[in-house]
Amino acid sequence: MSFRQSIASSLSNGWRFLRRHVATLCWLAVTLSLLAALALVTLLPGAVEKVVNNLAARLSADGAIEVTVTRIGLFGSDLSCRSNGDAHGVPDGIERYLNIPSIRINYRPLQLLRGQLSSIDIDGAQAAVFVKDGQVELPLLRLLKRDATPEAAPAPAPSFDLPAFYASLPVRVDTIRIDGDIMVCTPHEIIPVACQLRLQPPPAADGPVIDFQVKLHHSRNTLRSTGRMVIDAARVYASAQWQADSEAMPLSLRRLLPAQCQASFSGQADIVFALASMDLQVFIAAFACKANLSQQQAEIKGNAAVGLNVRTRVLSALDARLEGIIDLSEQSLRLHCQPVVTAKLQADQQLALSITGINADIAGTKLAINRIDASCDSAGKAAQGSMHATVNDQSLPNLAFAITRDQDAVAIDLSSASAAAPAPPLSMQIAGYDIKLSAPAISAQAQLNDGGHCQLSLSCQDLRVAHDEFRAAMSANSVAIHAEAQLSDSIDYQLAMECGDLTLTRDDIQAGMSTANVDISGSGNDATARVLLGALSAQCPPGVQAAIGACSVELSANGPDVQAVVRVNDGRVAMPERDFSAQFTLEWPLLWPPPASAAPVGVFHISDCRLGQEALGAMEGTATLSQAGLAIAADASLRGLTASLKADLAPFPAADVALRAAFTLPEQPLPQGILPVSLVPQLVDFSIAGRVAGDATFSMAGGKQQGKAAFSFSNGVVSNPKQKLAVSGLKLSFALADLPALRSGGNQQASFQELSVGKIAISNGRLRFGMERPDSWLVENLSFKWCDGRIRLDSTRFSPETKRPRLTLTCDRVKLGALLEQLGVGQDQGEGRISGTIPVVLTEHGPRFRDAFLYSTPGETGMIRLRPAGTLSAMAAASDQLSLALDALSDYSYSWVRLSLDSDKDMLKLKLETDGKPTQPLYYAPKDGSIVRSAVASIFQGLQLNANFNIPLEKSTELFQNFNQLFKQQ
Repeated sequence: MSFRQSIASSLSNGWRFLRRHVATLCWLAVTLSLLAALALVTLLPGAVEKVVNNLAARLSADGAIEVTVTRIGLFGSDLSCRSNGDAHGVPDGIERYLNIPSIRINYRPLQLLRGQLSSIDIDGAQAAVFVKDGQVELPLLRLLKRDATPEAAPAPAPSFDLPAFYASLPVRVDTIRIDGDIMVCTPHEIIPVACQLRLQPPPAADGPVIDFQVKLHHSRNTLRSTGRMVIDAARVYASAQWQADSEAMPLSLRRLLPAQCQASFSGQADIVFALASMDLQVFIAAFACKANLSQQQAEIKGNAAVGLNVRTRVLSALDARLEGIIDLSEQSLRLHCQPVVTAKLQADQQLALSITGINADIAGTKLAINRIDASCDSAGKAAQGSMHATVNDQSLPNLAFAITRDQDAVAIDLSSASAAAPAPPLSMQIAGYDIKLSAPAISAQAQLNDGGHCQLSLSCQDLRVAHDEFRAAMSANSVAIHAEAQLSDSIDYQLAMECGDLTLTRDDIQAGMSTANVDISGSGNDATARVLLGALSAQCPPGVQAAIGACSVELSANGPDVQAVVRVNDGRVAMPERDFSAQFTLEWPLLWPPPASAAPVGVFHISDCRLGQEALGAMEGTATLSQAGLAIAADASLRGLTASLKADLAPFPAADVALRAAFTLPEQPLPQGILPVSLVPQLVDFSIAGRVAGDATFSMAGGKQQGKAAFSFSNGVVSNPKQKLAVSGLKLSFALADLPALRSGGNQQASFQELSVGKIAISNGRLRFGMERPDSWLVENLSFKWCDGRIRLDSTRFSPETKRPRLTLTCDRVKLGALLEQLGVGQDQGEGRISGTIPVVLTEHGPRFRDAFLYSTPGETGMIRLRPAGTLSAMAAASDQLSLALDALSDYSYSWVRLSLDSDKDMLKLKLETDGKPTQPLYYAPKDGSIVRSAVASIFQGLQLNANFNIPLEKSTELFQNFNQLFKQQ
């Protein structure tokens, strides 16, 4: 039998066997299936329950969280999860660091036994996150168990092994969906951030891969990301998009922006993150920002490619570019520019940075930063570069800078780059100020660490600052500033500034000093300062000059409390046009805030006050500054007179400044030599004696001013033998009742007992007057006794408006003989009296008489016994008529008499008319209708006389001429 025949015979036998036993095999398969189903229905629920409970126990094993199984089903179970213990350090309203009320797991029973879940759905989850001082903390980690003892030094964190972590997971999940809130807790608020997360492996993936989708949003602020996590390669590939609006930002972020600022942010990026090496690569990143502030706009957009190791923070690649449009106007600032910033990591691991296109208009001054170029290593250990800027198209000195970092210390060095030729002077205008100076030299160094040290040096020459509107200017030959600071728990600092040949001008005011030095040092809130000003001088109108040899201010501050001492030495003030000069010194300690009591006392001295060679006096006093205000008390000596001054100035705490001042001149005799004869030579022959007193008060509060002053002089005696002037019994009282108005009330009084000037004698004078203003005076009435009669002057005003005052003197029973004698006609021993008026016009050339008329009382007779003056006798020799009149008046009995006075230029025309008869024979006789001289005496029974006398006016008005000459400018 062949092989083929053998095979065919065997298959035929087998088929016959199966046909005979097929029914038996079918019943056996059904029986085994029923037995397997019965075992599965009986044992599977218990196995599922055991797996779910074991899973919950493993999640709760660390003690940080507590997982509770609320329901177990054959195809799904429900759990809940929360952190153990109460939440400490979080705001009210959050009871747990973590709270998940609903966790739904779905599975197939047999797959669950093999460690496979179909899905996990988490709803309503809440997790707390702390954000404080720029640090983010997950407080749930505080509850995790730690194996290391507290004393053990922390070991460096190992690299994250994603494949090992994935392999250690107790179950595999096809889909995970999470929907909940991340509660971000800041010091100001709780920010709920809605979170949606979906994890799912892609279909037909080659190896363990997880696709994810995540969305975080708070109001209109959104972050979306999609990507894939490759487990074996431990890499994350993701793309992200974000968008934010300032109007929808939480308070903690919104308060970082300026008030009334509206901003929007948007961007996208493609990212690859290697978890094992912690290398982050951003391949494509584009972002934009727009901001509006009170119709002012700014826009920034850019793109970047970055490679960074998150653990070491070392860049492996960087290529970024930022472009912006800024349109900003704020008062005097105008910023309209398009800055461009580029940064690129070079092949030698040097980072190149460039900034261009920054310019601004500040109060009319155009400032432009044309370019900043810098380079630094990728680790950020060292950087250096330069900056070029212009002002009003004028180049500023190039600045070179260098920055180095060593561990936690940063060193910065900034200096003006050296140039082959000196930079030209700068000229600019800022806020209305014209500024000119030489190119400044700048040098600055800083060491920033726990004990960081910084210093800055700045110098320039020929500085000039002017302001046309204020009509003011300042110039300095040189200015140098040096500052140092030590940065630690309390900042220690020093500042020194020196100016040479400093001058200040405004209109006609000029001030200058040879040097000005300022030294300031301090630590924290404690500081000391010293200001030294040398050789100060000042000039201001009207012709005032001042000079100070040295002035110093020493100041120390302890927090808000400040102590200071101001010293002024060798001070001088002068008014050359008035030939006035004085010297002064000052030393004043001050406390701020001012004390309630026991305030330090400052002293000042004003000495050697002079007018020409004439010493005027001196003053010394004290000054104190307390909570009540500024108090000044001084005693003065003015040419032997002693006076006192007190003033209180209260500028605080009241809103309005309050001032109270009092001046007192105690009653005292006038010292000898009080009249400054060297200043007023006309007083050289005068002497004055008497008693003087005065006082004045002045107050200002609530915008109202009020004051009064009074002056009195008594027992006055004035004499001038050379001018034959004598006044005795002089009294004066004068008061200003409504200061600061310079006007007095009425009824101001003055009087004298005797006044004589040459032949003119006046007695018992009484004057009532008032001052309407300093150049306008009202004489209410004046009366005095003259020529044994009474003279009165009624109300008369003296002011610039009345350039030629007209006075009318009313004469009552003036003795005729005395009047003729004082007018220069001659001596008269008669007893006749006359009355009438004498109109007088006061001109710039002296008094002028207009139609003065005096007459005797009707029915009253009298005698005239005239002894003519020599000038009249000489004139009578050439005139028979005048000679007859003078001879008849030598002994003449009259029945009536009239006297008239008139002025003609510098002559006084006096006309005497009388009717009577001579008592003695006269050597005159009638001839041809007139009377001529005769050798034979004739007895006249009646004779009317009409005599005209021309007398030089100055001879008859000696009183006015003397006082007019007294006050003429020499």
